[in-house]
Amino acid sequence: MSLVVKFCNKFDEKRADDYDRLYELTSSVKKNYPHYKDWFYGVFLEGLKKNERTIVSVFNEKSLAGVALLEHSEEENKINTLFVLPNCRGKGVGSLLMKESIDVLGGSEINITVSGKNLFKLKGLLDASDFKLMKIEKDFYVKGEEEYFYQIPKKPNVKRSFKIK
Repeated sequence: MSLVVKFCNKFDEKRADDYDRLYELTSSVKKNYPHYKDWFYGVFLEGLKKNERTIVSVFNEKSLAGVALLEHSEEENKINTLFVLPNCRGKGVGSLLMKESIDVLGGSEINITVSGKNLFKLKGLLDASDFKLMKIEKDFYVKGEEEYFYQIPKKPNVKRSFKIK
């Protein structure tokens, strides 16, 4: 399978339909993050307008295989969403998204949170990417559910391989 990575770190009003498709594609995360729609259309797209967010997309041929939504603001460097289409799972798409996301976020501390229900899907990838479990919080996003907070500590003398304009 030949994979191609593309980056978007600028908001383009002409691409509103693409943002809607991206939301629909990733909307299954709503069950673990009930305010996902408000976050996506409010916080994420507003951050994209301010160059504080990046979309990393992986394509298999011409079809979208997966996407990562990243935050690189004064407050935090975080992988907000990492999503691989069901028919592309187990084919290296998640690993490529994680690698490219870490490269975009650079040597800064990098955070990701994972719902307890999805931890089994990401645990191997998090371990392989040197993420360390920092804490577990109950009721953080969903009452009765645990949220796992992972982090890659800041790495001195490491620069972003991707220039954020």
